[in-house]
Amino acid sequence: MRTDSFIYFACASELRNIAKSFIHLTCRRSLFVLLSISLIFVQNRTMEFNLPEETSKFQKFNGMVLKFLEKQRNTDENKLIYRHQIDAVFAVKEYFSSAETPDRPALVVAPTGAGKSGIVALLPYVLAASKVMILSPSLIITKQLEMEFGLRNDAATESFYFKRGMIQESHLNAFLEAGKKIDHTEAIKNMQKYNLVIVNAQKFSKNSSASLVEPDDTVDEMVGIQLLRTRENFASFTTLIVDEAHHYPAETWDLIYREFRGKQIVFLTATPFRGCDRKELWDGQRITYNISKQALIEMKIIRSLRYANINCGNMGGNTRSQLIEEFINQTLDEHDQLEPSVQHKAMVLVQDKEQAEKEATSFQNATYFTSDKRTGRNLKQFENSTRRILFVCGSLLEGYDNPDVSLCVILRKVGVLGLFTQFVGRCIRVSKNLPNNRTDPVEAVVASVYEFAQETNFNDYRDY
Repeated sequence: MRTDSFIYFACASELRNIAKSFIHLTCRRSLFVLLSISLIFVQNRTMEFNLPEETSKFQKFNGMVLKFLEKQRNTDENKLIYRHQIDAVFAVKEYFSSAETPDRPALVVAPTGAGKSGIVALLPYVLAASKVMILSPSLIITKQLEMEFGLRNDAATESFYFKRGMIQESHLNAFLEAGKKIDHTEAIKNMQKYNLVIVNAQKFSKNSSASLVEPDDTVDEMVGIQLLRTRENFASFTTLIVDEAHHYPAETWDLIYREFRGKQIVFLTATPFRGCDRKELWDGQRITYNISKQALIEMKIIRSLRYANINCGNMGGNTRSQLIEEFINQTLDEHDQLEPSVQHKAMVLVQDKEQAEKEATSFQNATYFTSDKRTGRNLKQFENSTRRILFVCGSLLEGYDNPDVSLCVILRKVGVLGLFTQFVGRCIRVSKNLPNNRTDPVEAVVASVYEFAQETNFNDYRDY
């Protein structure tokens, strides 16, 4: 270990010991003041000694990756990586090159299906990052990013880099950064050992043992000690990449963002706004790179999309359900006729778990998926085509990648355009590797009944 590294960890350890000595003080606020001062000291020591000790793979292979992307950018044939993915990462690189410490994140806006996970995978190499934290909103997206970065030893060939021809299989181990997917809160205390971590934001929520929320005078002093330790783990990371960044500025996301102020921060989202009134994610927001839905449709990267009202009249109960089911089956049959090699599927958004289970039971060839782990087998049935219709309420609304889904049905009020956009994104991914290199001829469909008034959302989504 280098001397400066040793001094850093010795300082951190000594500060913890000093903090512990304050536990017996009558005024608990003194402890938290000390912790704040201690954190500043630790962060300064980190920057002074320029941890970590070793060069990351992202730094080592930065030049090679840049040359590969430049070559891809300048060729018109056999493109392995989308042009907009390359343009996006170079725009971010230029953004950080233009100022040593930009006071705002780089913001990449790309519709669902544009390949944001590929952009995330490229960014650490393009930025020559030292230590990177990838912030994910869900377990599904976390798992997808784990595959893109090749973190699973048994699936390195599933990495973005191998699938896009950037690196040969024999060189994968040398190229891939040995990162860590944080599966449980306990693993956070060791995350500084890695140059790459992928973590769900909720691991740092208020009720977590790794919470970043400042404690008040009513809690045990050891909570303050734990906060210092969590912040120490953040201190050595130099780059934060936030996937599905429209979740910011929710409290936990904002607290993580604050830990990275003055460092490289990249936000990626399809919807760079929040709430019903579509406020900017932050005041004075500027977009670093944006690719439109229409451009992706013209390039056959995502499907075109139309809206349909399901005419149920004044019918209710079983008759209403039958009319909706008939519409779904007819639409999917039409899609199958256009592309017979694919069995197309539908996802249906309802209000809650009870409705999801009830509706799935009343439909033929349908199932449901919720946050209940026991419904995981239902999702497998949907994916292997045993079931063709999937009812959902809160899960799979973002990050779920299944190009067989060509129809999204909304059977509830959706007042927030961001939620509408995320769900609709489930049906616009094109089917690939079709026979005779055919392009996907199917136009995706979004449907609802009149009472839920979703056509306004669709028009706003289309025009954005």
